[in-house]
Amino acid sequence: MIIPSNNTTAKKLARISKRAIAGALLLLAVILILDLLNIPSRIGIKALSLNTSFWSALVGPVTTLLVFAASFHLIEKWNVEINQNKREAAKHLLLGAYKQCNETVEMLEYDFFIKSMVKHTNFNEAINESSPAVRLSKLPFQNEKTIMQFCTDGYIKGEEIDHYFDVKSRFSQYCTMKVTLFDAPDKTEILKEAVVKAIYAANHSLKKQ
Repeated sequence: MIIPSNNTTAKKLARISKRAIAGALLLLAVILILDLLNIPSRIGIKALSLNTSFWSALVGPVTTLLVFAASFHLIEKWNVEINQNKREAAKHLLLGAYKQCNETVEMLEYDFFIKSMVKHTNFNEAINESSPAVRLSKLPFQNEKTIMQFCTDGYIKGEEIDHYFDVKSRFSQYCTMKVTLFDAPDKTEILKEAVVKAIYAANHSLKKQ
């Protein structure tokens, strides 16, 4: 799982706090055993037995430490669950985009679908944002803003976002050329293969995590 850098600091603090509390409890246990067995007196060291007021004064800080440790553990567990959920959400968006790309590539193999797009395309104008092919190529990537936020927050690796943009670029090119060269489908086979391979590589990079 990918965890943001600030969470690494939290983990270090958790380890430090646990060690400090464990050390305090160990020291307390040693003092208690020494007092109960009266070991200092046995080895010739004069020592007064620990009285009730001492223990009363010690219970407060120890209780505070224990409460702090329990609270910190619960907060840390909650943070880990949040990070896991965000990671899964990021993967879901990426996998969803790739799935939609695959489905669109398959749809572009049907003549009726291509003919419908060609019918609504003005070939006397340059390809622009209003062109059916361009609009089609953007459909799988409508969640890009959210995906980029996940990437910025550290829930998507650099390799994974590189795959994402590779798929987006090849898919966009394929959609445009598939409509432009509607009467010469064989000429777009290489582009189709490139898209399929890019999608496979992108999916594989996510599923191997």
